[in-house]
Amino acid sequence: MNSTERLKEICRLRGIPLSRIERELGFSNGYFSSKKGELPPDRLKMVADYLGVSADFLLYGEERGVFYANEETAQIAQELHDNTELRMLFSAVRDADPQTLRDLHDMFLIMKRRETE
Repeated sequence: MNSTERLKEICRLRGIPLSRIERELGFSNGYFSSKKGELPPDRLKMVADYLGVSADFLLYGEERGVFYANEETAQIAQELHDNTELRMLFSAVRDADPQTLRDLHDMFLIMKRRETE
């Protein structure tokens, strides 16, 4: 499977029209339909950032955290990503150091515990 096929599969699973990505990233209408092989590196990075995945995943399919446990979780994640004010959540942790990720993890656990109390 190549990067274009992976892109189409992710969009299918997440319910994202390819035309929306083309429009929002400034690609020509039907750009992805005309692609049969790998996306060019500059466009690959743009698409990966838009979808919140790594370029490596689009190229090699090695990133395993892309798909969610269930459709409801995938839909909520997509809604968060589509909200421009919240999209920074996806970008903020991409290059975070391990301690920052641990701190965020702990913070979310505390918030979750408060919900159940």
